[in-house]
Amino acid sequence: MTHIVTVGFASDGKLNKSLFELIGAAKSFENTELSVVAVGSTIDTNELVGYGVKKVYVVDGLSEYQPESYLNAVLKGLDALKADIILLSGDSIGRELGPRLAIRKGFSLFSDVIKLKETNQGLVVTKPVYGGKAEAEFLNKGETAVVLLRPKAHDKALKSDDVAVEIEKVTFEASGFDGLVRIIEKLKDEGEGVKLEDAKIIVAGGRGVGSKENFSYLEELALVLGGSVGASRAAVDAGWVSTTLQIGQTGSIVAPDLYIAVGISGATQHMAGVSAAKHIVAINTDAEAPIFSFAEYGIVDDYNVILPVLTEKLREILS
Repeated sequence: MTHIVTVGFASDGKLNKSLFELIGAAKSFENTELSVVAVGSTIDTNELVGYGVKKVYVVDGLSEYQPESYLNAVLKGLDALKADIILLSGDSIGRELGPRLAIRKGFSLFSDVIKLKETNQGLVVTKPVYGGKAEAEFLNKGETAVVLLRPKAHDKALKSDDVAVEIEKVTFEASGFDGLVRIIEKLKDEGEGVKLEDAKIIVAGGRGVGSKENFSYLEELALVLGGSVGASRAAVDAGWVSTTLQIGQTGSIVAPDLYIAVGISGATQHMAGVSAAKHIVAINTDAEAPIFSFAEYGIVDDYNVILPVLTEKLREILS
């Protein structure tokens, strides 16, 4: 039997949503024992009832994220559970902790994983390569594996039972090198609308939008559709929008039902962040832009002409 341990983190007592994607991926395996290491403060473990989790190891007492403190807390849980496969979300925290965890314990590491399966030879993971243009499979032979699952790569687990969960709770106090990083100030993103990671519809702009002011066209369309506004790195680097809106390999990984790309060329680094989108619509004046090879629908025209008409027509239809 394979023992899979998923690692989740709690903010304000609530476990991160990506943990349930990890549980969904773990439950796709047969003959598996599933456990959870939950790190944070005042964690509500009742959230995990009904998902087939056998044991939850709660490391409580960490109200602020600090790399060394979180790493040592996760290690405390893993030492108690003895996992064959360790699943973390490939978000900013997972990408920071995963490699450190693998090095510290001598485990193998697979990052940016979009699929995983168990075979007679061992664990096989699938990763996008060449900027998302192809996929490659990698075999893990025997040793414990740390797997960073790309956010939105797997559906969230559904409740299937009401079986009680065995909970072991320990209090963790940071000490020694844990204090090397201090939180000086926390700034809350005051952006309106749905968060990019949760958005069903995203209207994103790139260098072709031309200016900060022109993003108002995208904001209006997103408002009509009930979606969110995103951006390519070029638009962020130009200072037109906040870095929190950046989508791509170095930004947010998104998986909306509809992705409308406005003035975005379609560089591989950007497309790596939207490869899981169900439908992509591209608007660009350059008919040779790479984005059109990814798009289901494409419009070769000036967005200044297209967006106002499209927005007004959709407003009429949706009203």
